[in-house]
Amino acid sequence: MVLLLHGTDTFRLLRKFQQIKQQAEQKRAQIAEFDFDPQFTDDRQAKERLEEIQTTVSTPLLFEGSQFVVVRRLGEQNKTVLKKAGKILQACTDRTGVIMLFLEYQTLPKKHTLYSALHETFSLKEDHMNTLPVREGVRVIQQIVQTEFQQRIADQAARYLWEIYDADLFGVWYALHTLSNEHPEESVLTTDHIGPQFSSHKEEKIFELSRAVLEHNTKRGLAVLSSLEEQGEHGLAVHGFLISQMKKALLIKDLKARGKTDYHEVGGNPKGHAILERQAQHISFKDMYMNYMTLIEMEEQIKHGERDPYPTLREFVASLS
Repeated sequence: MVLLLHGTDTFRLLRKFQQIKQQAEQKRAQIAEFDFDPQFTDDRQAKERLEEIQTTVSTPLLFEGSQFVVVRRLGEQNKTVLKKAGKILQACTDRTGVIMLFLEYQTLPKKHTLYSALHETFSLKEDHMNTLPVREGVRVIQQIVQTEFQQRIADQAARYLWEIYDADLFGVWYALHTLSNEHPEESVLTTDHIGPQFSSHKEEKIFELSRAVLEHNTKRGLAVLSSLEEQGEHGLAVHGFLISQMKKALLIKDLKARGKTDYHEVGGNPKGHAILERQAQHISFKDMYMNYMTLIEMEEQIKHGERDPYPTLREFVASLS
């Protein structure tokens, strides 16, 4: 079985990926991951990685077990690599297990070489996740509140958070986490519970933090963080907003590298796209990607109560020097 996960909604894609991987772990499947990010992988390395995949999927499974193979960002490789990948996948039609093609930040068009090869060989299961329209975004927010915080949120409040964070679910999740901690006794969260600390994340100071991170200006970033903490700005809200900005900057840089000038997939204000593009012009995609993934990992640690937001942010900003 081949599962294709692709689109630009990183929040939902990562959650779906983690959910499926956890199910594989519970079934004690043999798990292997391979990353074909074109910013890190040249043609020679890509072909070597394909050989590793071929070895993995052709090795007999122990005790008639199952296998879970994750292949990330394969879709942006050249046609030679994709054709070889198609042949390897075709040889796996009788294999017990799941091959997941996980394409962060990218939608795989139906005319794409890889997409066509997959449909010729497999009954493909596909999850395509792009930024949601408002109504569906509100429903997702309400599901998160119910399943993760055991509360409910009014339609108007969910819509307000969706608008504040420019349809970015990372920022929304942090706001929900803070709201639930501040109002644990409330069965329904409303706009009355959303104080100015959430809308104030758009103020100049927080955008200064985003700029400092993109420009690797550690001194300025630490000064802005201290100022935000003194002002009583919620650390979770700041962390969520920073993840949101990094994701947008990463998407913009990725789209630009692929020759695209229309950034509608990014979401949010088009004027903000130009600002982010300018701020990120001197940082490599590799460095930006590593920064983004570091923030995501820190999010998990904060989420599970292993770390506090502001010390974690200071550690992150200090590491940029």
